[in-house]
Amino acid sequence: MTVTLQGGYPADSVDTPDSSRVTSMSRDLEAGECIDHPGVGAFTLMYVNPIVIPFAVGGGPTATFQFVPAPGFIAYWDKESEVNR
Repeated sequence: MTVTLQGGYPADSVDTPDSSRVTSMSRDLEAGECIDHPGVGAFTLMYVNPIVIPFAVGGGPTATFQFVPAPGFIAYWDKESEVNR
């Protein structure tokens, strides 16, 4: 099974920076394959669980990724502490 991983700015977003090709990613991955999102980190597809449980919340297919952040990437943004600096 394959998974499509997309991230960054949508091409039609008003927030898209001039470097949108650098900050956006989109790729089909098979288990074990990796994609790098510049400034964010690397995503490796570990496995896909194709089991679908009809009418169950979260009962659709799932994909599990390993994420290795890029140097300096902040994984959690605390808006309150940012505002109070």
